[in-house]
Amino acid sequence: MSDEKNNTVKDLSRWNRGGLDQFRYVDGNAATYFENIRESLQNHFPEWDVVNVSSENETEDEKAERVRSQYQLQTKDMLVEVARTFSRSCHVLTEHVNAFANEKYLGTATQWENIRRLVAMLDYYPSPPASATTNVALLVKEGKKGTVDKGLAFRYAPEDGSKPQVFETIEKLDVDSNLNALRVKNYNCNLDRLKGNTLTISGEYKKLKAGEPLVLESENGFNRAYLISSVKVTEDRTTITLTDKISEKFTKGKTKIHLMPKEKLDPYGPISKVAQVGKTIHLKSAPEGLVKGNVVAVYNGHKHRYHYIKEIIENRVTFETNIGQVNHAASKLQETIILPIVRYASRPVKKNKSYLMVLLAAGDWSYLAKRKVADCRMHKNESVLVHYDV
Repeated sequence: MSDEKNNTVKDLSRWNRGGLDQFRYVDGNAATYFENIRESLQNHFPEWDVVNVSSENETEDEKAERVRSQYQLQTKDMLVEVARTFSRSCHVLTEHVNAFANEKYLGTATQWENIRRLVAMLDYYPSPPASATTNVALLVKEGKKGTVDKGLAFRYAPEDGSKPQVFETIEKLDVDSNLNALRVKNYNCNLDRLKGNTLTISGEYKKLKAGEPLVLESENGFNRAYLISSVKVTEDRTTITLTDKISEKFTKGKTKIHLMPKEKLDPYGPISKVAQVGKTIHLKSAPEGLVKGNVVAVYNGHKHRYHYIKEIIENRVTFETNIGQVNHAASKLQETIILPIVRYASRPVKKNKSYLMVLLAAGDWSYLAKRKVADCRMHKNESVLVHYDV
């Protein structure tokens, strides 16, 4: 490589001479890049003291020391700091380029996946690296004990038909038939959390019906009741769908399921008039004219809130969102009226930490004054109801 300024040839063989385990594709670092930027700035701004450096009679050692010290120079000049940051970014980028360039050649590649792809072009498929490990349990014949030397080989043939893999023990093992009974804690218990609203249990429970209660009990005594939405019985298995999402406090292997109660009580009514309600409410009678997907107004004894209907089973209505606190004596479920909007009268105006929106609608809707209305919108591919005060 020639240097046009000094008409000399740089010796780059130190980067790629024989005996090195990698090629060096980049000749430079953050300090040298910063020096290149300084030289360019000096040509454009000859009166700028920070970049105007006399370097005509410098030796190689003197230049190296100056480049090192100017890169570490502390200054409040913002343009110098921008140039220094840019040189550092170039250093990081070029080092990545250098590393990836070495991964394209079999003699310098270091990453297993890259080596595998390179040798695959030669129709060679190596086994996994020696660092691959797995756990193996040894069962000793009754009454036997002793020591198993390291290097005991195990052969594993994958079900997909790929090349078998061989594993070896890496240290001596003391074995005893009395240890065969030892098991890891919870070895036969699934500790995954229950999710969604579906339970799959072993056995055929054909007497289960939709609308019946079901209670889940965790290992620490936490209980929660649910209602059955549907039941599907197959061979040696029953799938139960619940009306609400299952709490993540329950695990698959340590949750008891209480179902098919032998006795049922008919309560006269709630002890407290005000209660916190989830997504399901029970009406005095089955609603007429309502179907899944309708928007209804729930009056909780204080104000109206709008909700999407998710499911209706007899007199039980399940919504997409939680109802919240309701007054049983004064709560009502009301049908809604669709308000046809002609157009927006003006853009929303922010006022007192809220937005004032003016709409034009056909007809006289003055009776909606001081009431709640809802706007059906899509957010992240889901239908949501935005509430407004009229």
